[in-house]
Amino acid sequence: MQTSIFEKQEKLISYRFAPLFIGITLILSGILTLINLFNSIETLLLFYSISLLIIGGYEAYYTYKNKNLFYNWNWNISIGIITFLIGLIILIEPFLDIFFITFYISLFFIFRAVTIFSFSFELFSKYSKSTYFVFLAGIILFVLGTLLLLGSHSIINYFNLLIGISFLITGLYNYYYYTSLKEK
Repeated sequence: MQTSIFEKQEKLISYRFAPLFIGITLILSGILTLINLFNSIETLLLFYSISLLIIGGYEAYYTYKNKNLFYNWNWNISIGIITFLIGLIILIEPFLDIFFITFYISLFFIFRAVTIFSFSFELFSKYSKSTYFVFLAGIILFVLGTLLLLGSHSIINYFNLLIGISFLITGLYNYYYYTSLKEK
């Protein structure tokens, strides 16, 4: 029988503040991208790579420490590892073509959208009022990631806007996830 993460939260959750830390990091990344504080694309990519390394490593560690609480913990830990690897690729090769960077970052957002869909289905099974908000955030993130993936050559002028909004949505989702852990 499948049990929900909300039913299992009666147990002690190790490192409960991980989603909050990840959410704040992503929101900060989105704001800094939108206001464009970076003078060059290389500085922006260095910032992305360090952010993705920290977020991916912390998320994989958080999921591993709490794997008995997650029904699909394999998916969550693989998202953390993929995020870490994307950050590592961008850090090792910062002078990659902008289209490859866009490809990696769009995959990050598409994978995040899938985890948001999974979480919204779990909320739907609990008849939560916020199910539709979370599902809508997943749809928006999936569309933005797909736009980045498929139209990278035609939307290069909107690169910062799309990535900034995507980071904000992902960060707000992680903050919402933290508050749902805190309330239970």
